[in-house]
Amino acid sequence: MANDDIDTDSLRGVIRRIIRTEDDLEPNIWRGRKLKRDVRAALMTIAQDVWDDMEKGRAKLLDVTLTGSCAGYRWSPSSDVDVHLIVQYSDVDEYEDLVGSYFKARTALWDKEHDVTLFGHPVEVYVQDVDEVQWFSGVYSLMHDKWLAQPIPPDVLGDDVDYRAAERKARTYARDIQRAVAALRAHPGEQEISRVKKLKARVRQLRRSGLEREGELSIENLAFKGLRKIGALDILHAEMLGAYDISRSLG
Repeated sequence: MANDDIDTDSLRGVIRRIIRTEDDLEPNIWRGRKLKRDVRAALMTIAQDVWDDMEKGRAKLLDVTLTGSCAGYRWSPSSDVDVHLIVQYSDVDEYEDLVGSYFKARTALWDKEHDVTLFGHPVEVYVQDVDEVQWFSGVYSLMHDKWLAQPIPPDVLGDDVDYRAAERKARTYARDIQRAVAALRAHPGEQEISRVKKLKARVRQLRRSGLEREGELSIENLAFKGLRKIGALDILHAEMLGAYDISRSLG
């Protein structure tokens, strides 16, 4: 895997596509602004399958929501269908951080083991604490078959998104990722692995700070999405795991 596998040249086009809006919600999923019955049934079945396979103590499934790009006007043929299982973490165990880590690991394993699609859109599942703040503009309750937060139509959004600033920020982080990957390959030891962990934390905080301040169209969130789309974050994670294995091996 070469350093130039991180295709920074495509960042401008990637971010512009993220910003682009469609005139209507995804027509395979929605009929106007109402979720199609077969779509709702399919997603509820998936959610129930995932939930039934969880260790969950006395917690109950409070809701199942559809959110993300496919619950709004910024969808594309490659957009994920984001299904969130809403639960009270404290009903599972008093150690809520451990509960969150457990659910994250189990849903990541489900996503890895399964290749479920909805009209070509990959289905991704996430277990969300009922008190967790979400920044998506569109949230639809699958359990109750109604909008909890309606997406804003494109004619109201305006065209004042600073995609060039988002591109500049993404390029800055992409260069940091390229340097980190090169350093890992040259010296796959504790020091470089520690630096990569700090870089990953910075990237996560980049997105969070933007979402908290300005929402989905913040410069920081767009930069994060751009990095994810070009595969930079996957490459960094894979190289870190490879370096860890080398650092722990003998012979």
